[in-house]
Amino acid sequence: MPAPRHRRCWQTAWVPALLLFSLVAKADPAFDPLTDAAALDGAAVGSGTTSADLSLGLLASSGNTSNSSLTARGSLQHRPPGRDNRLDALFVDARSRGERSDRKISLADKLKLDIADPYYAFGLARYDHDARGAVRTRVSLATGLGWHALKAQGASSDTLDLDAGVGWSHGRDQDEDDFEGRSIGVAGALYSHAFNAQSSFRQSLHSEFSSQDLFVASVSTLRLKLARQWFVSLDYEWRHNRRAPAGIEHSDQIRSANIGYSFGHAPQNQSAEPMLSQPPGDAPVK
Repeated sequence: MPAPRHRRCWQTAWVPALLLFSLVAKADPAFDPLTDAAALDGAAVGSGTTSADLSLGLLASSGNTSNSSLTARGSLQHRPPGRDNRLDALFVDARSRGERSDRKISLADKLKLDIADPYYAFGLARYDHDARGAVRTRVSLATGLGWHALKAQGASSDTLDLDAGVGWSHGRDQDEDDFEGRSIGVAGALYSHAFNAQSSFRQSLHSEFSSQDLFVASVSTLRLKLARQWFVSLDYEWRHNRRAPAGIEHSDQIRSANIGYSFGHAPQNQSAEPMLSQPPGDAPVK
């Protein structure tokens, strides 16, 4: 029996994708991950810059089962002095035997404005759509105050931001047709660590709570650079809704291994681990 058309398209697409990646890698022979890597996102300090990245992950199986899942993540960050504006996006599309089994879309834009070191004010806008989750659609707006608990300086690359505030949420449960609005409290945390110039870890936590519900979203990302702009990442996201209709789980998990590309120029990281090509006490290698 011939393979379905959509499966043949996926299999055919893998060949040019692998060829393109090999050509890009060969086109940059001067890349040296020990001395020439640009800084990764997270634990970033420096002058105001704009950077962006996009990553894709694909899981497909065929034979006795026919399933596929596409995960796309992206971010856009602008960091002039005293301000940090970051937009994060997530798209998940899952199919089983050619029929869509799940779709998730998330957009979150957070603006931080330094007011008096180490404190900042923030504004947050977030949109979530989940075709199978407890809450089908949610739009949240919030504002509040935060604290730069840890800053990257000296030999330390660790950063930690903690914040809390109030806002408004407009959402629709999976088994409902009408939207419901409510006042909410929000709390968030963001931790990042650069192991060296090529690898980093980022952990974000966002929560919304009210007398009727509690929503928590946690995203963990481990990133490793492959070349000047290319990277791979392991992402794990956990979402929890305290209130869920009958027959729907309270928690969802999103796991993906992605390959991505960075655009623009991110501020440089400061890592506690020196470059391996730079002997202790010597001048930086140029």
